[in-house]
Amino acid sequence: EEEEEEELFISLDSEGRISGVGEGLNYDFKSFENVVSEKDISLLVSECDKVFVSESFWLPANQTPRTSLEKLAISIFKFHTSNCSDFNEAKSGIEWWTQVRKANTALKQQNIGLHWDKDEDLVDSHGINIHPQIATVTYLTNHGAPTILFDVTDSPEYGKIQESKIKKAWASFPRCGKHMSFDGRLLHGAPSEMGEWESKEDIRVTFLANVWLNYKPTGIDLFPQNEINTLKLSNNQINLNFGKKAPTKPIKVNLSNGTQHIFPFGSVGSEFEVASLIPSKFDKSARSFEIVFEPSNFPQLRHSTTVIREVSIDAEQVYNFILSLTNRTGTSFEDICNHIVNTCHCSQTKAKLVLKRHLKKLEQDQRVTEKLGLYRAVRRKQ
Repeated sequence: EEEEEEELFISLDSEGRISGVGEGLNYDFKSFENVVSEKDISLLVSECDKVFVSESFWLPANQTPRTSLEKLAISIFKFHTSNCSDFNEAKSGIEWWTQVRKANTALKQQNIGLHWDKDEDLVDSHGINIHPQIATVTYLTNHGAPTILFDVTDSPEYGKIQESKIKKAWASFPRCGKHMSFDGRLLHGAPSEMGEWESKEDIRVTFLANVWLNYKPTGIDLFPQNEINTLKLSNNQINLNFGKKAPTKPIKVNLSNGTQHIFPFGSVGSEFEVASLIPSKFDKSARSFEIVFEPSNFPQLRHSTTVIREVSIDAEQVYNFILSLTNRTGTSFEDICNHIVNTCHCSQTKAKLVLKRHLKKLEQDQRVTEKLGLYRAVRRKQ
């Protein structure tokens, strides 16, 4: 007998947010300095590096955290929902993951392209964009690219991006212990061409956490307990020092001229682009900026000026390749992605995205269990 598909009902309000929840949340761009205690920084940097695996994890709002990183995540959730009471804890939580970028790698590897945070698996299954209420970045080092936010949102229907002009943007440069939050619907990224490094040993480490109320993104789960044991993750108490401090007010930059940047993005890496002036220099004494553009130079979100070859990658292609893997020396995450890139003529970004999407389906087949075990082990070492 064929299994019946579970019906999905999602209600969005006129602004594209999950309706009926979130009263009391503050969606404005906010930046808080020295939120993470100096004594916790080195531990968190090490833990973030251990779990940097290009995927996110879930922590329900009503679950006791098991690790230092989960304690950091739940502290962020509680802070941002402290004035909001119209949500169900059992159906709400925090999605978290880490990013690590290194100065001694190529610009392409340092880059975090523009994107909208969303329920990625729901996009695959239903073509619908659902965004978190609040998105956050906690910086654990002083180096690397700033987080750039553009005041533009996506369509609820995936792929229906409208060309538009953008009136405002924000730039948040890394500062150790800093916490930044913004409306989870906004387009953002960390373009490598804007990175700031002092030496080849520098790293950019960030802890990302998104607040979801009355909704759990499909396809993400708790961090595996066996991996907590294997990686020997700590369970130290992490206290964030928000206190009663007011957020640092971003420096307003009224931009009439600057350096032109082209930021490509899209499902295969570059179907769309934002063409924007960015200040040639930022005041180094401040680390957060609101950029207000003159009408004559509003950034443009537009279709890419480069011809893009659309590609389609199905689960069967990924499935067959993983089945063909052997325990040969040198097999790596990049080997797997490069095979998909060469076979399907797509970008590395698309290859990694597709590989992640199909993992759960592939895990259900006993024939690939051992191969996926190898893949996961290799992947965690990246």
